[in-house]
Amino acid sequence: MPLSPPPKIIGAGLIGSAFAAKLNSLPNNTLIYAAGEANSCCTDSTRFDRDRARLLEALAQHPNYRIVYFSTMNMLLNPNSGDPYTSHKLAMESHISQMKHHVIFRVAHLVGPNPNPNTVTEFIFNKINQRAPFQIWNNAWRSLIDVQDLVSITIDILKREPNNARHNITANWTTAPQIVKILESVLGQPAYTETVDKGTGKPNIDISSWAKTRETLNLEFNHSYTARLLSKYYQNRDSVSNHA
Repeated sequence: MPLSPPPKIIGAGLIGSAFAAKLNSLPNNTLIYAAGEANSCCTDSTRFDRDRARLLEALAQHPNYRIVYFSTMNMLLNPNSGDPYTSHKLAMESHISQMKHHVIFRVAHLVGPNPNPNTVTEFIFNKINQRAPFQIWNNAWRSLIDVQDLVSITIDILKREPNNARHNITANWTTAPQIVKILESVLGQPAYTETVDKGTGKPNIDISSWAKTRETLNLEFNHSYTARLLSKYYQNRDSVSNHA
């Protein structure tokens, strides 16, 4: 019987780089697909077409691999939005679901060492560093999760769970004003904000599918988790982006 092929990673961004450091911990016959459009504000159909073509090529080249795909949580947070990015991600999930072996992770807001200027934490970080005023929604909630925790969660799930599953990956939920306060403390600088009475309230996302993994990894998602996470990646960092 031939040996199972070793794990592979496609993509070298925030997620791909984090998995590359743990490649030997992944089960054989696993393809981590960590490429694709990462800007949730994107409306460019050309970029979506290129993203789709790249995925389909990867699936065609790895028909017997277990495909691991990282999607957005937007369809759960705003199910009626119909925005181009979320629609594109749902279409990509559909392609993944047609594979014999697959696992889809719908992931909340990642934080890590490779800053993406389109994330809420980067936006707030840069505004504070630039001493620029900005609006903040008082009832907007975000779940921030360490990309390294995402890797650990994924590896544990892949080792224990069956194929053809979908998991919602979130940590604790924190309001946007709370995130601002934590970053003010981490950076030792004030934020110049205008609070706006907007937001959809605290989401209720089902994460019960990986309860055993949370217990195994001893993950405690609470307010201190968010504070430690932001301190870990922002305390000693200079502003690297001017994008809002």
